[in-house]
Amino acid sequence: MNLLKKYRCRLIAGVLLLAVLLLIPLLVR
Repeated sequence: MNLLKKYRCRLIAGVLLLAVLLLIPLLVR
């Protein structure tokens, strides 16, 4: 259970990071 929670947190963090990287160019314009 603990491992799953850790994995899910890492997955969410990765998705947020990807979203930020994709949005930065749009905001910089």
